[in-house]
Amino acid sequence: EGQPFELAGAVLGGGQFASSQQLAGKPAVVYYWASWANGTAADLKALTELQKAFAGKGLEVVTVSLDDDAQAAAQTVAQAQAGGTHLHM
Repeated sequence: EGQPFELAGAVLGGGQFASSQQLAGKPAVVYYWASWANGTAADLKALTELQKAFAGKGLEVVTVSLDDDAQAAAQTVAQAQAGGTHLHM
């Protein structure tokens, strides 16, 4: 048997994503990225569109930035106009 998925962290722009338990029972996409990686902006835009398309079914999108610099991560999210919850580890 598998183990429950655990995820918690600081939300870009402030706040705290308390626990992956917030996602329990919902369809969810968790996407790990970095601002310097090729294709990140396009991926974030595509995830935003996916979330809009399946909002009625409760889809949650959580992205996790692996950038050292939270400001660079926040700038990437803003430029992509990305929806969802964005964490910085």
